[in-house]
Amino acid sequence: MTVWTKTIAQLGLVLCLTNLAELAAAKPLDRRYALKERHAIPNRFQRVATAPAEQLIRLNVGLEHGNFDELERQLYEISDPDNAHYGQHLSAAQVNDLLKPTEETLASVEEWLYEQVDPSEIESSPAKDFLSFTIPISRAERLLDTKYFCFGHEDGSELIRTLEWKIPQHLHRHVTTIQPTTSFLRKAPGNTTSLKTKGVATQLKTVNTSAAPAECSTRGVTPTCLRKLYET
Repeated sequence: MTVWTKTIAQLGLVLCLTNLAELAAAKPLDRRYALKERHAIPNRFQRVATAPAEQLIRLNVGLEHGNFDELERQLYEISDPDNAHYGQHLSAAQVNDLLKPTEETLASVEEWLYEQVDPSEIESSPAKDFLSFTIPISRAERLLDTKYFCFGHEDGSELIRTLEWKIPQHLHRHVTTIQPTTSFLRKAPGNTTSLKTKGVATQLKTVNTSAAPAECSTRGVTPTCLRKLYET
């Protein structure tokens, strides 16, 4: 083997080892970030500024229910006068047991969240179908691969929201919603708390249920209800 041939063989080996190292370091395709939701700016809103990186935001992550179909079936039964189970209402513990996510869903989402959020800072609903935590907007942007902005409404109020957000592809079937992100919830009269950070006003809003639209008259919160509430 000539010196030239030996050199070429060594270079090929180096390139091969380099490619193998890059493949090993790369994330599996299903763990790469992919768009989960995108929404246009709603009517009567306009983008006015970039959200302050240090502003705290409380995120609520909704998880896929483990046995919602069974819950729905039982609710129909106890509501049907002709059914043997009519009037036998479920306890809170029974409802939570049917709503709780599967172990796979909870473990997958928690593994991802722990990359940006201290586990001790995460609170869960009784059914563990919602995980909530407060972090700076800069960390929320990294978590969701997005950018938050301040949006002004024509009535003078402002909200911090984003127009799209992403999560790893393998989590799309486990996560049903993350808010506040793309939904622009409007305040009910008299139910607004304002926070100001370096001149940016953030509205923390609650919904006046007495003024809720007909689409929200069901026991659960549906996408149609959310769109009505958020005027989108």
